[in-house]
Amino acid sequence: LVVPVRRKLRVRTVFNIMGPLINPAGAARGVIGVYDKKYSRVMAETLKLLGAKHIIVVNTEGVDEFTTTGKANVVELKNGQISEWEFDAQDIGIPRCNVEDLKGGDAKVNSAILTSILKGEKP
Repeated sequence: LVVPVRRKLRVRTVFNIMGPLINPAGAARGVIGVYDKKYSRVMAETLKLLGAKHIIVVNTEGVDEFTTTGKANVVELKNGQISEWEFDAQDIGIPRCNVEDLKGGDAKVNSAILTSILKGEKP
């Protein structure tokens, strides 16, 4: 019900933040992306109050996931403590790219890309 409305709005809403907080699975561990890093710490603190054990909240320059487009801001809840750090894929030998480099295509193209990657080939 919410997803079609969010797509039509084409703007971020409170539902982008609420989703992980109201997940009925109640996962104690996970990686959660936020679209704005200003929400990272409050997300980790809230999940701690909800009983999470180990959570990584990530934002990479406005993208709600780890990417190779820049440095990721990470807020980590572990052993009841919250810490903040950066992750840069370049530090482990993965070159920087732009968002256009990450775009796939339709389901058939994306399937071929994923199959190639899983075989250890370059897509």
